[in-house]
Amino acid sequence: MEWKPYGPCCQRYAGDEEAAFCPECGHAYMRCMAFGECRSLVSPGQACPVCVAPELIMEAGAVVQSRTGERVAVPFVLHNRSPNRPLWVKQIFRLDGSASEAVPITWEQVEPGTERRFDVEVPPLAEGGQHVLRLLLLVSSRHRSLEETYAYTGATTLTVEAAEAQQVIQNINLTGAQFQTGGMVHTTLNTKDRQASTTTATTDRSSLPLERAERYELANGFRGYASGSSGEGFRVFRSADVLASGFSTDDAPPAGASMSASGKMSCGRNSRVPNPSINAAPMDLSLRVYQRDGQVNSQATLALSRHHFDLVNLNDRLYLHVRSSNGVELNGALQASGTLAVLASGDRVVPIPGRSDLLTLTFGFASAIGSVNRITINRTPAVAT
Repeated sequence: MEWKPYGPCCQRYAGDEEAAFCPECGHAYMRCMAFGECRSLVSPGQACPVCVAPELIMEAGAVVQSRTGERVAVPFVLHNRSPNRPLWVKQIFRLDGSASEAVPITWEQVEPGTERRFDVEVPPLAEGGQHVLRLLLLVSSRHRSLEETYAYTGATTLTVEAAEAQQVIQNINLTGAQFQTGGMVHTTLNTKDRQASTTTATTDRSSLPLERAERYELANGFRGYASGSSGEGFRVFRSADVLASGFSTDDAPPAGASMSASGKMSCGRNSRVPNPSINAAPMDLSLRVYQRDGQVNSQATLALSRHHFDLVNLNDRLYLHVRSSNGVELNGALQASGTLAVLASGDRVVPIPGRSDLLTLTFGFASAIGSVNRITINRTPAVAT
């Protein structure tokens, strides 16, 4: 599904959580996983602007000018601008070229509208001039058992003054030398005065712009998949089409469906048709066991929970979130209830452990230019139609 920016009408109608599309312009809705609290729409691969709103501040009194060889500690503040969502801080790094050094912090959570302070020690700098102090922040937003993680970078400049040679004045007594008269020579060995060591500190706070570090997220496994068939990293966005094959028409969503609206697809033996009296929790993908003649095998189907598992788009990856108390088999390994496991192209899910002959789901990704544009779910044995 090709993604376009939201129109001004989209937010007006987004409050209707049953609506998958804007009734005015037809744009597909993609809601934050905590939409009930933040009421915010999001875009593929982007953080919720309400839930994830870090601000990096350099505290007043920070030393921004020093001399070579001096060690300084720069005070910073991390402010959570979200009005209603905590910000979880996984790590803060000081970047130095291609290397990184963890900044010690004793806290992990910043409550809405509050801030936490930390200090960054800068090792002695041997050369004068302008030096960039760059920080990388790994922060997360959590909702129930799900967590989204993002990386941001921010930087400030430190000025280091090179040490200057000291002026030396030396008196040389030449009395008795081969001169007609004795004398005193007054000589300057260096004409520059050594200035007193100076440090300059800020008098006010200053907010440092933060930028998303998508390449860092991908390269370090925080978001997306490390490599694909082309050898390059790629991402699975919520806007990717989902195509279910081998299913009964009544059990699968129509072609072109996606996980845009909620970020997940519920799977279980309940039907897809909502009914307040008998099916208050309809599934997006109905899982049932069929006989060779195309009829439902009711006894075998009872081994499937009404809500067996979810397919969840999280951190630009596809996950299996197990809901059944009996667990689910993934590539031959049992996944217990509550497990959140990453799915990759070619993975096989057996909803009834040990009975791959009854129902097996095989997943596939079709990608282009670093992102998956289609997720296929192939059911075997296929349902006779």
